[in-house]
Amino acid sequence: MSALGCPTQMSGIVRSPHIAIEGRDSTVSLNTGWRNRQTIKRGVTRRVKLTHGNFVAEYPVPTAVQNAIEERYRASTSTEFSHMRYTAATCDPDDFTEANGWSLRTNMYQRETEILIAVTSYNEDKTLYARTLHGVMLNIRDICKTKKSKFWRGHAESGSPGWQKIVVALVVDGLEAMDKSVLDILATVGVYQDGVMKRQVDRKQTAAHIFEYTTQLSVDHKPTLVLPQENDPSNLVPVQIIFVLKAQNQKKINSHRWVFNAIGRILKPEVCILIDAGTKPGHKSLYYLWEAFYNDKHLGGCCGEIHAMLKGGRKLLNPLVAAQNFEYKMSNILDKPLESMFGYVSVLPGAFSAYRYRAVLGRPLEQYFHGDHSLAERLGDKGINGMSIFQKNMFLAEDRILCFELVAKVNDRWTLTYVKPSRAETDVPETAAELIGQRRRWLNGSFAASVYALVNFFRLYRSGHGIFRLFFFHIQGLFVLGLGNRPKGEKFAYTITLWVYAVLSVYLLVCSFWLTSLAFKEIPKAFQEGKSPADIAMSFFTPPIGPLVAAMISTFGIYFFASFLYNDPWHMFTSFIPYLCLAPSFVNVLNVYAFCNLHDLPYRYHGARKGAIKTTLSPP
Repeated sequence: MSALGCPTQMSGIVRSPHIAIEGRDSTVSLNTGWRNRQTIKRGVTRRVKLTHGNFVAEYPVPTAVQNAIEERYRASTSTEFSHMRYTAATCDPDDFTEANGWSLRTNMYQRETEILIAVTSYNEDKTLYARTLHGVMLNIRDICKTKKSKFWRGHAESGSPGWQKIVVALVVDGLEAMDKSVLDILATVGVYQDGVMKRQVDRKQTAAHIFEYTTQLSVDHKPTLVLPQENDPSNLVPVQIIFVLKAQNQKKINSHRWVFNAIGRILKPEVCILIDAGTKPGHKSLYYLWEAFYNDKHLGGCCGEIHAMLKGGRKLLNPLVAAQNFEYKMSNILDKPLESMFGYVSVLPGAFSAYRYRAVLGRPLEQYFHGDHSLAERLGDKGINGMSIFQKNMFLAEDRILCFELVAKVNDRWTLTYVKPSRAETDVPETAAELIGQRRRWLNGSFAASVYALVNFFRLYRSGHGIFRLFFFHIQGLFVLGLGNRPKGEKFAYTITLWVYAVLSVYLLVCSFWLTSLAFKEIPKAFQEGKSPADIAMSFFTPPIGPLVAAMISTFGIYFFASFLYNDPWHMFTSFIPYLCLAPSFVNVLNVYAFCNLHDLPYRYHGARKGAIKTTLSPP
């Protein structure tokens, strides 16, 4: 069978369809519908025509899906809107190249890709998945219809639709582990069909099932089907979607290898945006990320503001959520803007970040993918099997490795920045056990990655950065130099520990305010003794009042001042008190637990709960 008029070559043996593992308990209601639709009998072997030696086929989309597309797009002579394209990829992502006979629709239509948006997922449910996908489609509409950018406005006026320069890649890490209700969402918009996946081609196991379709339909988180109306300016624009369903669970870093080394190598995009399923990009957030690259030719990577999902403020009643909300906010107000000024943001969160594709090619991606388990045998001692415990911990924060390698790239002067207008909403841990487990990975990984950056600091001298930039890198380096039980099995003990530290923190706060108030009681007495206002003012800088005032201002004042200066102070009133109560636990419990468990590597997606993205986020 040929696809899009491609020449067909040689015949091959195809084994179909994908069959669920026998003996596995399939009582979960979310997966029952999908499994019932699959063929129960033993897979059928048949001979078909292969395209350049690979199985590529087109399948008509349901009539309802095709008819929902606006007439002006359906009138196209191509099969872009009438057929879904399926490819059974039987190779490693590094071998998914045009030279090996593989292809993607966008490239076959000879379109240039400006933005590649990659959404990676593991076992998120349909609500989380729809929230992300619909948010991405709304952002693509905003990009294509913006009037502020000469680039996108020029393409619209020249008759070259902006949507043809944007591609969305949905990469799911393993068929068995995924929530099958997500496939219902994708089938509704036309990207997926039951019964077309091939388990083997010419006795080679399928590594990934690749579905391609350009759709104008979407499903929001409610879930509600969003359909276009004829000549309605608020309609979603067509979105080119590449759905990569990996046959086996090989973790998130392998999903990124499909994005960069397989899809990216064929499409050659200018900008790659990485989003975790469950993260909802805000209004025009993706446009602001792209705009940062467009306006700065030396920008290699950037990220936006990630904030906690609060559900109208209801989740702030949970002190753990409120404390994390405060932590995220202060990181976005104090840390990232300062690092951005230096040109090196220490971590671009994998849940919501963007890279210039040609900037990460070469050593940055090579070092980044050393943590991929599927490359362990090929890389030998350089791979995950040849690493020490310290090196393995580094790859718990592999995005930090990528950031450093990007800035230190030989003979280049790539920088990293923080884009404040770009915002995304995500979920956060709501229990002590989940929080401690998450922070163990963050702290161990970030510590090891920070040491890696310091050890390799000399490589910055071989980059193309100027003396002024290198001076600020040295300041950042100096700042960094100034630097056992499973929580889910001991939930009660860890929760009690957090509460004990919270009580001690409240005691400390009460004592601080009480002692400060006692010191201020001496001021009326000083007036009665005839002291001048200047002498009284000087008393604020001498003991016992001076140290107390300085401590209060340095502890509380800087947070209020910076937040109001940033015009984003509301977290000070909703989350500051819970944060102060939990701050001792952040310093003592989380750090001690993390460093006592350097030997245990909780790689991303390993043991994740259904619908939980909490363990896959990157630190703020």
